[in-house]
Amino acid sequence: MPRGQKVILVFLILLLITLLRFLYEADKPWERGPAYADAHGKKPKPENYAVVALWWSAWFNVAVAGALILLS
Repeated sequence: MPRGQKVILVFLILLLITLLRFLYEADKPWERGPAYADAHGKKPKPENYAVVALWWSAWFNVAVAGALILLS
């Protein structure tokens, strides 16, 4: 395997580990999302929507990085 491929593979593995750690430690959408704010009688703020967007975009990136690792 050429050196360039090894560098990219290591980068993808580190990215995957970082994303999984983020998903483990970050606020969950059911803990701080807009539905949670509605359930507690509060008006959802942009931060509530950001929690949901970051959560799902991290999962999407985990899937893409995992697929690229498997295909390399």
